[in-house]
Amino acid sequence: MKMQKAKGLPTYIGAFFVLFLIILFFAQNTNGKIEVGETLNYSVIFGGILKGNAKIKFYGKIASFVNYETLFVLTEDLREDSSLRVFVDSTIQTLADTTQEKTLSDSISEISSDSLTEAIADSVKVIKTLVTNVYYITYETHFVGNIYNVNADIYATDNFLPLLIETKINRTGKTSRGKELFFPDRRMAIFSQSIENKQEADTIFRKHPLQDITTLPFYLMNVDFGEIDTVQISLAQGEIKLYKVGKQEVIIGEDNYNTDLIESESKELKVWLNRKDKLPIKVVIEEQKIKMHLIKKEIDKSIESKLININKEKIKTKLSHILNNM
Repeated sequence: MKMQKAKGLPTYIGAFFVLFLIILFFAQNTNGKIEVGETLNYSVIFGGILKGNAKIKFYGKIASFVNYETLFVLTEDLREDSSLRVFVDSTIQTLADTTQEKTLSDSISEISSDSLTEAIADSVKVIKTLVTNVYYITYETHFVGNIYNVNADIYATDNFLPLLIETKINRTGKTSRGKELFFPDRRMAIFSQSIENKQEADTIFRKHPLQDITTLPFYLMNVDFGEIDTVQISLAQGEIKLYKVGKQEVIIGEDNYNTDLIESESKELKVWLNRKDKLPIKVVIEEQKIKMHLIKKEIDKSIESKLININKEKIKTKLSHILNNM
């Protein structure tokens, strides 16, 4: 899928624009915790004319994969990195499974601090624990007259980076399937789309781990603009700069929200975050005339029972591009 650049905010919105809503589910902070089964409903206007709604459901963390990497580090660095643990060589050699779901057993013998001091002065062989938590969200978006409908499965980490986005899109009788594979450590992503047996794909490299234009507003939920003036973001379309404009009141129906307005330098992208829980209340993309407003929140209690049937091996296969390179 070839990307095109334009002045101001990059314009690759395409079929995935309704995914703006997905990343909010990972906001596990003291200001706002999203519950398993929580369902959010947004009104959507696309192109200034096409009206619809989006329903998003949060399944929570569905899998956790652990990889153990052996390396030598300076002993002074051990105090600064909690993922580093010191073990005897025999233990290191037994770690063959790189995607264990459980942490190392408490029975594993660790080197005591006394023996470490006596044996090694400057560096030590350690095991670095690399954990990938996978969160799952589904949503469906429908527009008036069924002109344009989207269904998506989203897999992402708990640090607000997408790993995989799969979509099925129906446009006036034609069906297309899309896939976005993200490689955070390699600062790249692969975008592909299939329409009527025709396939297109493009690989993108950037300065930082890639955010998707659709998940970007929710990444901003955990950015502390009190500590920094601006934030640099890498997208498939290029690099953009965002900053906090200030406080604004947003009225949606009978609801009033005290929000913080976050805006791109080009003023093409605007996101209003609820000051109470940092939830994106309103999102506007000027060039595509896209507007979204939160209209309803509810809890789907049936989701907890559905978690029992989730196939973790299938998830591991879907995310092999990440797990095989951990």
